[in-house]
Amino acid sequence: MVTSIVFSKNRPLQLDLTLKTISKNFDQCTKVIVIYAADSEYLEAYDILKKEHPEVDWRLQTGNLYKMVYCALSFMDCENEFVCFFTDDCIVYRNVPDLSSALKHLQENVQMKCISLRLGVNVDSRQIENSMIQDVPSPPVYAFGNEEQFIIFNHFQNCYGSYWCYPMSVDGHIFLRSKIKNIVNELLTVNIQIHSQWPQNPNSLEQNLQKYTTIDGCFTICPVLSCVVNSPNNKVQAEWENRSGDHYQYKTEFLLNEFNNGKRIDLDRMELDSVRCPHTEINLLKGLL
Repeated sequence: MVTSIVFSKNRPLQLDLTLKTISKNFDQCTKVIVIYAADSEYLEAYDILKKEHPEVDWRLQTGNLYKMVYCALSFMDCENEFVCFFTDDCIVYRNVPDLSSALKHLQENVQMKCISLRLGVNVDSRQIENSMIQDVPSPPVYAFGNEEQFIIFNHFQNCYGSYWCYPMSVDGHIFLRSKIKNIVNELLTVNIQIHSQWPQNPNSLEQNLQKYTTIDGCFTICPVLSCVVNSPNNKVQAEWENRSGDHYQYKTEFLLNEFNNGKRIDLDRMELDSVRCPHTEINLLKGLL
């Protein structure tokens, strides 16, 4: 039903958790493609991951990321009509409900922009500098699906900066493959012809996807309860100043050493019952085995 494209750089231990949680809680994902970049000291760990996850389609980023994403979205590579993006610090911490009705809405109604797995009625906060402020969807919100497992909301009725007004995310958002492929193709053309110096990382991709927020649909679908959380414990992209490690900071070198010593993170040992923000730092060491 859904192909997942996961972006990774220098985070083999965290990526292992992402892949295991996709397998455990997102069974409607029938194919996973990992596009990864790695400094030399991380390459061996990724080779180990390839052996531990042979079902995954592994692609080392050797050039233009936009071109690699476009190729992954091609019909030969992406056999499903729906695509979900993840980064390697995403955790699918709750079982994704049956998406059949939501995918049908996304495919048949041009007003539907995406399905967000990181949003739900439990998401009511966002961090501004050192403070948490309220972040809830503005009405109207419509419930649908078996036992009303999903809600639909107009993301343009929410204030700028809200998670409820940010449909073009690469953290657990599902898109119709044909639409997102056309967008990435246009960005690739612009990247090559005009902005050849765009950073070749998922942060840059997500930033440029925002140009298409107002095109093709004003409604987002999400489960009643969020299923995906991003745990920003460390930063791997030097060009971006994203917040990370405010509460549980783990250097990538430390986590690499733990991975090389055979340690892995067990989802069932972690505390994920009170997620209220799509970006919530999780104590990863609590799940380390």
